[in-house]
Amino acid sequence: MSKQLVSSTDAVPYQEFARLIGKTPAAVKGMIEKGKLPVIEMTDPQSTSGRA
Repeated sequence: MSKQLVSSTDAVPYQEFARLIGKTPAAVKGMIEKGKLPVIEMTDPQSTSGRA
């Protein structure tokens, strides 16, 4: 299944998502690791490694 980013507000860093939903960053990271949240790898086209 392909994920498409529709607007910049569709994807936020997990720390920001934790703040938005009132959870700790560690709790959100745990949800990501358990596959309970979708993850979109953010990239920086100007970076040599391609990662943000």
